[in-house]
Order: sequence, then C-alpha cells, then structure tokens
Amino acid sequence: MASDTKIRIDAGSGGGSARQMRIALYSHDATGVGHVRRNMLIAQSLSLAPNHATSLVICGVHEATAFQGGHGVDCLTLPSFQKYGNDDYRPRNLMIGGDDVSAIRSEILGSCLSAMRPDLLIVDKVPNGIRGELTDVLPRLRQQGTRIVFGMRDILDDTRVIAEEWARNGYEKIIREQYDQVWVYGDPEVFDPVAEYGFSFGNQVRYCGYLDQRERLPFSQTGCGAGGVDDSKLRKTVLCMVGGGEDGVALATAFVQSELPAGRVGLLITGPLMGEEHHRRIQKLAAARTDMEVVRQVADADSLVSRVEKVICMGGYNSLLSVVSFEKQALIVPRVHPRTEQLIRSELFQQRGLVDALLPDQLTASALSDWMTRRPQKQADRANVDLRGLKRIASFVQELCRPQSASVNGRTASTLSGRTT
Repeated sequence: MASDTKIRIDAGSGGGSARQMRIALYSHDATGVGHVRRNMLIAQSLSLAPNHATSLVICGVHEATAFQGGHGVDCLTLPSFQKYGNDDYRPRNLMIGGDDVSAIRSEILGSCLSAMRPDLLIVDKVPNGIRGELTDVLPRLRQQGTRIVFGMRDILDDTRVIAEEWARNGYEKIIREQYDQVWVYGDPEVFDPVAEYGFSFGNQVRYCGYLDQRERLPFSQTGCGAGGVDDSKLRKTVLCMVGGGEDGVALATAFVQSELPAGRVGLLITGPLMGEEHHRRIQKLAAARTDMEVVRQVADADSLVSRVEKVICMGGYNSLLSVVSFEKQALIVPRVHPRTEQLIRSELFQQRGLVDALLPDQLTASALSDWMTRRPQKQADRANVDLRGLKRIASFVQELCRPQSASVNGRTASTLSGRTT
C-alpha cells in the first residue's frame, strides 16, 4: 500500500465529524446482470446497522435501474459494452469505437468518484476495470483517502484460463499496489480461489462466505405477483430464470415446451437482455398453453424464488445462491462458454447435495419434464454452506474504514486490518 495515502478523520463511524459513510461499488457488466445484482445486495446490506452507509452502485447495464435499491442506495449506469469472448468487449448500443466508449466511461468514473469522495470503493471482478478504465482512477482515489477493495466471486474460470488472463493483464500487481483488501464472496471449504489459482496476494484476502439472498427481501416488493400468476398460485409454480437472458434462449425455449407436473404452472423470466425477437417467439409458444406465463423482468426475482415450489435456472452466482438460501428443489443448467465458472460451481454444489445439474448439451424439453416429475429430488440445505457473507462484509467495512490516526502534512501513520500505511 502506497505510503502517501491519506485518511480523512470524518470517514466511517470511528470519530470526527458525523458525515454518513459513503461507499461506491463498481461492476463492468458486459454479460448478464449478475455483477450489479451482487453489488446491489451488498449496498443494501451496508445501508443497515452498524454502517448506515449511503452507496452509489456504478454499472454498465441501464436495466439495473429496474432493480429494487432502497433508501440510501442509488445507481449510475455507464454506456454499455457487450462481451464477445474473454477480453473482447465491444459497444453494446453506441455506434462509435470501443476506445471512444472507454474514454467516455473513464471520464464519467473519474469525475463521479472525485465528486463523491467515497470512503470505500468496491471493485467487482476486474481489478483495473473493463478495458482498463480504472487504471488512472484508482491512484487518484487513493490520494484523496478512499479505501479500495477488490470483490471477487468464489469461482472465476478454469485454472489455466485465469493464470493466462491474469498474467497477461498484470492483475496481481494491480491488486498488490492499488488495493487494501480482497474480499472473496465464497466459502473456501467449497472452493478456495487463492489455493486453486495460486494468487500471490493471499495476505490481503478476507473470506466473506456466500451472500445470503434472503437479505434482499426487506427491499423487495414482496406483495406483488408476476404476470398472470397471482400470489396464491406461486406455491404450485415451477420458476425458470435465465439470468440477463442474452444466452438463455435454449433453456427458455426448452422450458416453455416442457410438460409440467399435474396441477402445476410454469413461470419464465426471460431477462432484460434477451433479444426482442427471441422473447416474442418464446411468448408465442407460451401463449398456446394455459399453464405457462412469460415475463421479461421483475424487480427482484428472489421474492418469487422464496415462494415457488421448484426452480430451473442457469448457474450464475446469484441464482445458485438464491435456491440455496431459500432451500428450493433446483435444476441448474450452467453456461459453459466463454467461461466455465457456472459449470464448476454447479458441479461443486451438486456434489454437496444442494442442487441437480444438467449439462447444456443434454438440455431438452423432455429432460426438464423428467426432472420436474421425478421423486425424490434434492432440496438445498443451506446449513451445508457458509452464508454469512453479508454480516462479515459489514464487519470488514467497520474495520477498514475506521480511522486510526489523523493525516499530518500529507503523511499518515496508521495500521488498518494488519496492513501498515
């Protein structure tokens, strides 16, 4: 950690002025909405005691503004990129070059964060931001006293792929030089990324545990139904979710063509990023049935997961943790390209008896029908994994943002979380 980092006396809850703690959370969001949903949940939890923080969630999908935030949480969306392969990001909507979009995003990020002066910045998944857009921003934030944390999900990808990608982009060096801590949103008993990937910044790592998705419910519109399925029917509903929807067409199509168990109804959320043509075609297939409803997006899917009977979904971090948090019978059909993280996670969770899994090349309408009617089925037992991530994060924020000493003549002598500045 650089020796010239300053600590504002009024930061956090440890003394000085009573200014409310400010937190910024960044995610790049080139595929799906999982990163911003994870950051939104963290922001919501930090708005509560003991931190009572106010947070700005910065993301790359404008559909994120439809999610439930809550008092003290707001959202800033940047011009969007779309992922075409690992390290291949192109403008999603703007008809200009990728370098121009990067310049716009970097300028917005720098101005926004300089004006906000957050006590803490949490960066999700990409240490220097998509296409390096945080490279110049991070040192400036450190100069103005912001603590910076790298937040990473439990599994990133295949070990060989991550070794090559991180070496090529110099991510470990960036983390060692620009970050105070690394928070792993996972249970090392299930998957330990430091051991698996051989990271060199182990002394900076704090294992949070998984994020309990039940903590979203106080911020959700839990009283409303979805589409044509009223609340009284949800307990006999099979819910199918395909994340953002960009690569969920095959699963969505198979679900609307499957045979539901007697007395059950199906509810499909196609996701805000599914192409309009695909969405209309799937709606047309469902319209020919009396037991199937299709909706594009809901404010918070977890309020539905908590009340339905079964769930079929892809293997994204939030989706898997949702079925575990609410202890649902679930079938996971993971994404396998361009990354294998969903495949790895779904296999590990299946080995622990938490879910059933089906490979994409085995996906058919009849395979889904067979699973829905099979007895017995696995029902997740949340006691099998550590779900105390949000509670630990609240504690880590208190530890990291509590000032230990004042800044004198631009130099600070303090020890936070075992690291000397």
